[in-house]
Amino acid sequence: MKIKPISKNDFSQFQAGAMYCFEHLSDEWVEWYKKHVFPEVRTLGAFVDDRLASSLTIIPFEMYFREKAVNMGGISLVYSLPEFRNRSFVRDLIVRSLEIMKDNNQNFSLLAPFSYPFYYRYGWAWGINFKKYKIPLSKLENFKKGEGEFRPIKKRDLPEIKLIYEYFAQNFNGPVKRTEKNWQLKYRGQPEQKKYWYCYENGQQEIEGYIIFSMEQGKIKIEEFCCTDIDIKKYFFNFLYKHRAQCSELVWRAPEKDSTLLLLSEPEVECSFQPDMMVRIVDLQPVLKEYFTLRKKKDDNFDPGSFDSLKIKVNDEWAPWNKGCFEVESEQNRVRILRNNKQPDLTVNINVLSQLLFGFINFEQAQMMDSVNVKKSRVKKLNKLFCKHPTFINDFF
Repeated sequence: MKIKPISKNDFSQFQAGAMYCFEHLSDEWVEWYKKHVFPEVRTLGAFVDDRLASSLTIIPFEMYFREKAVNMGGISLVYSLPEFRNRSFVRDLIVRSLEIMKDNNQNFSLLAPFSYPFYYRYGWAWGINFKKYKIPLSKLENFKKGEGEFRPIKKRDLPEIKLIYEYFAQNFNGPVKRTEKNWQLKYRGQPEQKKYWYCYENGQQEIEGYIIFSMEQGKIKIEEFCCTDIDIKKYFFNFLYKHRAQCSELVWRAPEKDSTLLLLSEPEVECSFQPDMMVRIVDLQPVLKEYFTLRKKKDDNFDPGSFDSLKIKVNDEWAPWNKGCFEVESEQNRVRILRNNKQPDLTVNINVLSQLLFGFINFEQAQMMDSVNVKKSRVKKLNKLFCKHPTFINDFF
């Protein structure tokens, strides 16, 4: 077996394998992918002789991490043909992908798993939840109309829409910082998709919010919903209520921290928390420096004097550059990361450390994990250093 990049000449094999393993893919989607996505990504193949047996795709993204855009590798379209399964080809592709992402300074990786235990084995961990609403439109009747107007979004509006999205996205760890090409492709849509784009424009003709949705089988399905403040959000609920002659229910995949239930006069609606993407730290040393530097600069709750040094021993079976003891030193506004063999304050695997640094869990929650060992004298300090931060992503790959 040989691992190498998949070229244009191999695309027919890649297409056949992807459509076999992912039954929802259509010929039209694959043609769209070949034209718009394939040239921009890194697709690896495991070849037996000249036959493509397994594949993995790395999509280069920037994502928001504590309000800053950082590099992230999105793992997608991982598959192995049935006659080649149980031969560790996907494992070898994953290991190679970690090396490639490290070389490209993609210090984080996100993926949507077919199995959480499978990818946990390779260092990824559950990192994002979303809140799924099913709200009868009748529950929205008490929301009032704003002074502005709703109208369909035109292509010329995309720069303003982008700014509203970024204002919203910077509140979370995980959202993709979309390029102009990302926005153009999203606006044009993928094959077999029928989406409606509407914005709210105030009296000064300034866009203050937007929504992307579809209508299927009597349901409004929200794909994306971003507003500049809570009043604009209420105006959108009035706008959605006006669709009750066409639809009876609103279905929405919202951030975990969304508090729409507090706005409803009758909050007895279906609302569930559902696990979403997994996160992995690809290269720990720069992430540690980024995390503590950004917390010191941007987090009002962070006490710069809360630590002078912290020693973390990390186990990472698949990325050996992350294995060992890392000492974080803090002096005024400067953070240094050193490698040494000192006695650690905290021993942890890369999975749980990824959850901690990503903000998905706090240290109190981390202590429930079997892979965490900590000096009792350092628990209070670690509770201050590792706090939860909202996570979310609304791009699918």
